[in-house]
Amino acid sequence: MRVLIASLLLVAAAGCSPAPVAAPPPLPGPKPAAELPDVAPAAPELAGRFYLKGDTPGVTTFADFSKRYTLATLDGDDMGHGVYAVTVPDGFTVATLPVTSMECSFRKGVLMHLTVKVRADDDRLFKDTLNDKYGPAEGVGSGYARWESSLEDMRLEGLGSSTQTLTITDKTLVAADKTAGEQNAINRRGTAKQDL
Repeated sequence: MRVLIASLLLVAAAGCSPAPVAAPPPLPGPKPAAELPDVAPAAPELAGRFYLKGDTPGVTTFADFSKRYTLATLDGDDMGHGVYAVTVPDGFTVATLPVTSMECSFRKGVLMHLTVKVRADDDRLFKDTLNDKYGPAEGVGSGYARWESSLEDMRLEGLGSSTQTLTITDKTLVAADKTAGEQNAINRRGTAKQDL
């Protein structure tokens, strides 16, 4: 103890200060909502696709998505095959409407569905914003509007209510998932018959 005090006195007397201790690096985590602009991804193969804050079903990978958001597995695994709840960052908005919840699903590490619920005081604002961005809805019914491309479906539900749900779905991944599910059911039935 005396040696330590003497060393510090010697350093102070010499007009020097001990070397500053570097702060530890920040822990990785989701980016703040302000850093997630709602802009189209830049890659040319994404032209005509629906996107939300730069995330595109059929394109965005589980690895990239999980760098931006905190996920909780609802059904599936933690490797990008299943359904996940997304922790909504503070202040996260879509078309200036506050996001109340998000959910997504991945198939083999690629985003298949993205569902966002928003609180909509003016229920026309969300639909009008989507119309401006993607053109007029192709289907409008009681409480919903639908846009469709050759690769994706986008559906807005809850028109006329204070909570609206937007779901963007990649058609190719849904078809592959359905085919795989049907094949698994056939395989299970075949196994069950062999067990008899």
